[in-house]
Amino acid sequence: MRLVKFWAVAALLPLYACSADDSDMQPEPAPVVSAPQAQAPQAVTAPTTEAQAEDVVEAGEEVAAETGSQSEIVLAQAGTAAAAKSKFVAGRDYEVVKPAQPTSAGPGEVEVLEFFMYTCPHCFNFEPHMNNYIADKPSYVKVQRVPVMFNDVAVLHARAYYTADILGVLDKTHLPMFEEIHINRNMLSTESELEDFFASHGVEREKFRGTFKSFAVEGKLKKGATAAQRLKITSVPFVAINGKYKTAGSMTKSYDKVIEVIEDLTALEHNNP
Repeated sequence: MRLVKFWAVAALLPLYACSADDSDMQPEPAPVVSAPQAQAPQAVTAPTTEAQAEDVVEAGEEVAAETGSQSEIVLAQAGTAAAAKSKFVAGRDYEVVKPAQPTSAGPGEVEVLEFFMYTCPHCFNFEPHMNNYIADKPSYVKVQRVPVMFNDVAVLHARAYYTADILGVLDKTHLPMFEEIHINRNMLSTESELEDFFASHGVEREKFRGTFKSFAVEGKLKKGATAAQRLKITSVPFVAINGKYKTAGSMTKSYDKVIEVIEDLTALEHNNP
């Protein structure tokens, strides 16, 4: 029943562009209409000033891979070769990442990163599509969600996501957080509100407090921020495939096609390692 409710409301959310500079982004109320016409998905954009970017990635943190290294040249060449076999069009349906970026995928695996933000209505719209993909994906595809940190509230929500990940309760909190924000219109914009939310979903308050600002969460925040920086993620929702390609509804003009692009490129990566 939860999934049916999620689909129904997500389909009705208006597709307006949201500015990532607005720290108090509020989801618009869903109008009561039937069978809305499909509209091209839009995205939330990242801060563009250097000062705002420094709020996301700590000053002094360095990107490990250096542009122009031999390993990046090899990765870029491999990505170009696989992309040439895709039934989709580079530059229209997806973007080739240059230089290609390292991944955490093991031998025979293909990494898919979903960059999202809880307050983004377009991410809310996209989530059921991604959930269906994850349920049916090939075993060689490893999906990781990466919460972006475009504003102060998004940083809190990223902490909440990684807290849930470490505590092993994402199945209890991830979808409900989207619903709490976009259906119940509770922005969960403070640590105390997040603690109450986690407690209402069966998480002990002491465990939440002990994890929310832990070194483990800090490490995941830095790793996620670095991934977003290296892949030049400036809007959400966005999906990166094996460090070599990026796609989004703003490119494909439909979320179903985003999934098709992911399926195509992950298969090519698996068959052309």
